[in-house]
Amino acid sequence: MSSTEAREAGLVNAIVAAEELEAAALTAGARLARKPPGALKAARALMRGSPDEIVNQIDAEARVFSERMSSPEAKEAFQAFLEKRAPDFTKIRSKG
Repeated sequence: MSSTEAREAGLVNAIVAAEELEAAALTAGARLARKPPGALKAARALMRGSPDEIVNQIDAEARVFSERMSSPEAKEAFQAFLEKRAPDFTKIRSKG
């Protein structure tokens, strides 16, 4: 499978030249570092489930999403949006 075919199949989200790989990885890492840490931990935990339990996984994702929407991180993200500023998650203690 070529890289283009992998992207079209949804297996990869970007194709970068070898000489641009480190910069692209650092950019992606920086983007992730600005995300709410508790939500990232919850998403990673959900991705480790068994493929045989897809329905249970979807239910778990819906539960976690609902919980995250009322988290201090979500409140900060919504407030930042209303104030037209970047969210600051550094002062929020993450559970989990």
